[in-house]
Amino acid sequence: MPQYSGRSAAGCPVATRTMMSFHTCQPLRRAFGWVTNDTIVSCRRMCISQSSSEPRASAGPSAPSPRLLERALSDSPEWPAFLGTLANSGAITGTLLDGIHSRMGLQVYDTAPIVLGGLKTSLVVPPLLAAFYVVLGSLHPIMDNLNPSDETSTIRSRCNDVGFVALAFGALAALLQLSATLYDKGVPYWQIHLVLGAAALLNWRLFDGTRQGIFLALLCGFGAPAVEVLMLQVVPLWHYPRADLGGVFVSWVFWCYFFYAPALGSLARYTWSTMKEAERFGQSSSGATPAQEVNGAAGATAAAEAAASKDASKDGGEGSSVEGRR
Repeated sequence: MPQYSGRSAAGCPVATRTMMSFHTCQPLRRAFGWVTNDTIVSCRRMCISQSSSEPRASAGPSAPSPRLLERALSDSPEWPAFLGTLANSGAITGTLLDGIHSRMGLQVYDTAPIVLGGLKTSLVVPPLLAAFYVVLGSLHPIMDNLNPSDETSTIRSRCNDVGFVALAFGALAALLQLSATLYDKGVPYWQIHLVLGAAALLNWRLFDGTRQGIFLALLCGFGAPAVEVLMLQVVPLWHYPRADLGGVFVSWVFWCYFFYAPALGSLARYTWSTMKEAERFGQSSSGATPAQEVNGAAGATAAAEAAASKDASKDGGEGSSVEGRR
C-alpha cells in the first residue's frame, strides 16, 4: 500500500484526517483497505486541482496599485482631438502672443519673416508653438492624475470655467507686455528679473497653486530655453539683438516661459474635461455604452446557441423514436 506523507496532502483537511484515522486504527484499515487507497488519492487530486485554481493570499498588499501609465492616462479624452485642439491653439493664440515681444524687437526673425499688420512673425513660428502647446499642455492633466490632492481638485474645478481660462491668458498677455515694455525702456536686466520673478510666482499662485504646476513651470523655464538655444545653433531661425547669455539668449526670458505654464495648463485642463464630458454625453444619448452593446451581443449569441442546441436535441429525440418504431 502506498504511503502518503503530510506534504502530499497538505492543505487538504479531509485527506489529513483520513490518513490519520487509517494509520492509527489498523483494524479499520484492514476492513476498509479500499477506502484508504481510493479515497485519499481522489481527495488529494481534488485538493491539488482546487489549490491551483484558487488565488493564493500574498504577504504583500491585497490590492496592488495600478501601473504608473494607467494612472497617468486615466479618464482621458480622445487623444487626436485633444492634441489637435492644443496644436491649433498654439499655432493661432501662441503666435499672436509671441508678437508682443517681436513688436518690441526682443527677437528678430531671420528665416521666412512675415508682417501681418502689426504682427511681426515668421512662417516657422506657428508649427513650433503648436508643438510647444502640445507638449507642455498635455503634461498638466497627466501630472494631475499622478498627483491627486486638494489643490489639484480645486484647480481642475476652476478650470472647468471658460472665464477662468480666458482670465489666465489675459494675465499671460499682460505679463508678456510688461516684460516687453521693461525691455523697450532699457531697464537693467537684473531689475527685470526681480519684477518678472515676483509677478511669475504670483501668477502661479493665482492660476495654478499645485506642486506639479510649479514643477512644470520650472521645467518649461529651463527646458524651453535650452531647446531654443540648441535649435538656433543648428538653424538660425531668429536672434536676440541684446542677448546677455553667450550672445545668443536673453536671461530673463526664463520668467516668460515660467508664467506661460499656468495659462497653458488651464487651457489643457479645460479641454481635457470638456472633451471627456462631451464623449460621455454622446455615449449616453446613443442609448447604450460600448460595454452594454458587447453584453447584449453576447446574450443574443448565447440565446441563439441555446435555441440551436434545443432544436438539435429535439431532432435527435424524434430520430430515436422513429428508429424505435422500426
